[in-house]
Amino acid sequence: FLPGLAGKKGIPLWTFYVNRGQGISGFGLQDKNHPIMEFTPANKAYESVGQIGFRTFITVDGSYYEPFLPTNKLSHRMSIERSSFVIEEENKDLGISIKVKYFGLPNENLGALVRRVVIKNTGNKTIDLEVLDGLTEVIPAGVTNSGFKDLSNLLSSWMDVEELESNYAFYNLRSSTGDKSEVTEMESGNYLFGVVNNELVKPIVDQDLVFGYDNLKRSANVLKDKGIDATLELSKSPNAKVVIVGGKDGMPLILGNN
Repeated sequence: FLPGLAGKKGIPLWTFYVNRGQGISGFGLQDKNHPIMEFTPANKAYESVGQIGFRTFITVDGSYYEPFLPTNKLSHRMSIERSSFVIEEENKDLGISIKVKYFGLPNENLGALVRRVVIKNTGNKTIDLEVLDGLTEVIPAGVTNSGFKDLSNLLSSWMDVEELESNYAFYNLRSSTGDKSEVTEMESGNYLFGVVNNELVKPIVDQDLVFGYDNLKRSANVLKDKGIDATLELSKSPNAKVVIVGGKDGMPLILGNN
């Protein structure tokens, strides 16, 4: 459990992590009925964190690479601090290292998890680097954890993403989903925004633009086969519809509730 240290004026989150994948296995506001990422018990978290959790996809001079996979046989390091934790990996063959730090957002009137990604060139030559980074699935506000587990496909009919023109994503429901004759408006939402070099990066909010034909989410096939430019171009399509942000140095990714 990542301690929800948010200061006197902050809003703590429920955040759980494991020593698999990129760590975070579920988080949300207040309790397990207000998830932003699906909560799972430990035995299931070990299985799913590498699939539905945070992912980083990289190409270095055209070579595709995903860090923190148990199958890549690279050494991983995890450092646990009082209110945060850090994971690190170095790929000497490609000449890069990746460091990810997670912590809660303190002293603000909203609850948020901050993820800071730093990718360094450890070699002695210039490299061509392309990156997709983010959370594979984001649950809109108003969806309970049990409801998402049982009815995620049906509930997707109510799910929406707004504010993309402002370079962030606001995940909400178009209306209430209860089995009642009265339909009410849902005003709350979960949000995500990414920052690269102190500028907001417009998120991609369609899994198909990242994983393509691979419903198992094993690899970012669009990036792997066509490159980052094709991924970004496809995201401009009116048919493009949970969030990956791209950049190359020091990428904070902030998710929370408002």
